[in-house]
Parts: sequence; C-alpha cells; structure tokens
Amino acid sequence: MGNGIPSGADLLSMNFPRRVTRGTRVKIAPAARMKFLQKVSVLYDPRGKKYYWLYGTLVDPEPGSDVYVVHVEQAIAITPLSLNLNVTGKAWNRIAEELKPVVRMLEAELAGEEEQSSTSEA
Repeated sequence: MGNGIPSGADLLSMNFPRRVTRGTRVKIAPAARMKFLQKVSVLYDPRGKKYYWLYGTLVDPEPGSDVYVVHVEQAIAITPLSLNLNVTGKAWNRIAEELKPVVRMLEAELAGEEEQSSTSEA
C-alpha cells in the first residue's frame, strides 16, 4: 500500500469476522449484492401520521463475496470499491419507466398530506 489505493478504486472496504486470530486468512473479494425478500408495512405514528417500515429477510450470501468471506469463511475481506453508483445506459430508461408508478404513488400521498396539513392548520 506504499503507493496508495490501487488505480480504478476510490476506496477499500475491510470487513472482519467477529473473531480474529493469528491464523485468520485475508481475501480480496467483490462486494456482495445482498438480496432480501423485501416487505413493506404501512404503519401510523402516535399522532396518526402514516409511515412505511421497510424490512426483509436476508437470502444466503453469494460464495466468494465479501459477506460470504467474512460470515461463512471467517476470513477478513478487502473489497476495492468505486463510488459511481449511478445506473447508466439502457438500464436507466427501463428502470425509470418501471419507477413511474412509484413516483405517482408518492406524489399522490404527498398531495394528500398537504391537504391534511392545510386543513389542520386552518
């Protein structure tokens, strides 16, 4: 590491198992694309305001990923990372189209909250 972070990486992530000993191995591993069985609950706070609780059940990590290396192999994982998280190219158009119903739902919810807050302020 005398030369700094390797070219093409913006930062290095290091993750450790719960127990590290003199014999603990160190591996270079890609970041896991963790998969969750996603669930959303619509709840209300004590003032009656609606909020959404997002949660999920973790699916087993992919072998060779940083999560697998740390939790299954009990080794230290070093993961070179890039900070560009943007979706690009053709995927952008497809994903933007798929998200339009979410945008409409959120706008409708926000319009409803504006009506409620303006009537409660009156």
